[in-house]
Amino acid sequence: MLQLNHVRLGAVALLVSVTAGAQTRSGVSFEQTITSVKSTPGSYDSTTNFLHAIVAGHDMRIETSNNTLYPAMGRFSPGSHAVVLMRDGGTEAVFINPDAKEYLAIRPLEMVDGFKKMLEGMGGSMTFDTSASRFTVDSVGAGPMIDGHQTVHYVMNTASKNTISMMGQTIVTEGASVMDVYAAPDMVDFRDATDGIMSQFADAVRSMGMGGAMFDRMKESQRKVHGFPLRMVQKGTMTQRGQTRTHTETIESRNAKRVSVPDSLFAIPAGYKSIAAPSFPAAAGTGP
Repeated sequence: MLQLNHVRLGAVALLVSVTAGAQTRSGVSFEQTITSVKSTPGSYDSTTNFLHAIVAGHDMRIETSNNTLYPAMGRFSPGSHAVVLMRDGGTEAVFINPDAKEYLAIRPLEMVDGFKKMLEGMGGSMTFDTSASRFTVDSVGAGPMIDGHQTVHYVMNTASKNTISMMGQTIVTEGASVMDVYAAPDMVDFRDATDGIMSQFADAVRSMGMGGAMFDRMKESQRKVHGFPLRMVQKGTMTQRGQTRTHTETIESRNAKRVSVPDSLFAIPAGYKSIAAPSFPAAAGTGP
């Protein structure tokens, strides 16, 4: 199953007002530095990525100059200069390799739904344990000055538990994380980008099985964060089959500004070759 770790922190839940059929839209551009540290017993890995992101309407474009965020997926490799398009509020993700002129388009929620149906067809199941899961957002007061902006400090606590049963085997995956968010309330003009960063995290969680009232509460809690997040620090653990992995991810956002965004930035370039999604039930690769 694809792990879209960064992509879950990006996408949009707020429409920007645009004229129907317009070729450009009002949007927000910003730069991010993402430092990720992952470890298991006997293993340690640290990477730093520099991204340029553009958000407009329900779409987001992310470009990397030295990609280590997005791994190879089947026959497709995003390459070192990866471009990721999140379209339709994150319902479609398009990974583009500009060097090879290739792309891979997937619909994450449909992929997970297909996986569930496959399990059910084989007498198995995939369940999300709501009793062992939580999502809370709390303001804990003033944060530090970042890039000349006074911030407010928020803390997000998340816990989840999934169980997959198949062919007589049961795999339980438990995760927990704490995210410190430092948002600048004087940058509320960039709220569309703010909602985007938070909303796709919610969509990623929903794709793993969270739904109903709990998902609605999570979306409501996210609205407590006011302003543009200049720094997010997430520390978490994932336990499966007795082994625990830890990860820390720090995201610094800078140079946010209003821009006029051509619709073409969210389109797959003409002449690029579509690569089939990895062998996965109902892996809905889509065309342009």
